[in-house]
Amino acid sequence: MRPIPQGPPGFGVRQLNALTAQPLAGTEGASRPFWSPDSRLLGFMADGKLKKIEVTGGPAQKICDAPSGADGSWSPEGVILRDGRGSDPIYRVSAAGGTRRPSSNRTRAGKSPRSAGRNSLPTASIHTSR
Repeated sequence: MRPIPQGPPGFGVRQLNALTAQPLAGTEGASRPFWSPDSRLLGFMADGKLKKIEVTGGPAQKICDAPSGADGSWSPEGVILRDGRGSDPIYRVSAAGGTRRPSSNRTRAGKSPRSAGRNSLPTASIHTSR
């Protein structure tokens, strides 16, 4: 990822056959992006919430409250795994929305969550602006 020189802080998507990234409205102040398995949606953290947005544009949608957290992984079965802080467990939530729940009683032990499913390769790259 690299900064988009214009516009407010947020994400932009650049198609692999394009020279410039297009800003994604609704991602201002967002962090920690991750792809859906089909690369059509982008998951991210913003305003204490886990959100998603279609990479072709549209409004960002709240998935769940997430007062802390970092990395996420989206399974082909529609489950998002994400870590919390420090000794927090890895949480799971439906990509359709809902309440986050610990995926197990184990702590993350310094590891980022990864789904066991196959992810397709993205057809675009994510860029951040500052």
